[in-house]
Amino acid sequence: MQDIHFGDIVPSTTTAGWVAINAVTGARTASAGLTLMPTDIGQRGQFAGAGTPGQQVIIALTPPAQLTNPAGDTLDVLFLNIDGPSTRTIAPRHSFFVGAGGIIFVAANQPEGLYSATYDLTADYQ
Repeated sequence: MQDIHFGDIVPSTTTAGWVAINAVTGARTASAGLTLMPTDIGQRGQFAGAGTPGQQVIIALTPPAQLTNPAGDTLDVLFLNIDGPSTRTIAPRHSFFVGAGGIIFVAANQPEGLYSATYDLTADYQ
């Protein structure tokens, strides 16, 4: 449905820091020294699945180690998580939903650019 997006960030010239997207609410926070631009606030990842009501589904999230921009610069991915327990029960309407968030590390003087990577979210139906 939608990917995790950390939004526009202005790095410090002297201090490294982190930016987080909450997997439940989608709220974005950052450590001191980083500026979060209000023009692009980012978003949590959101995924949907379907199946038989009452069926159990085990969710697994496999994060990338880094995000990379077209110039080859990287940001470290410190953590990715989902919005609740890894085992979900399919609802009476034949669906389930999963939110995803995480934390990235932004270096001092981090080069600008659009950083991206792929990650896997798998659903193992029981």
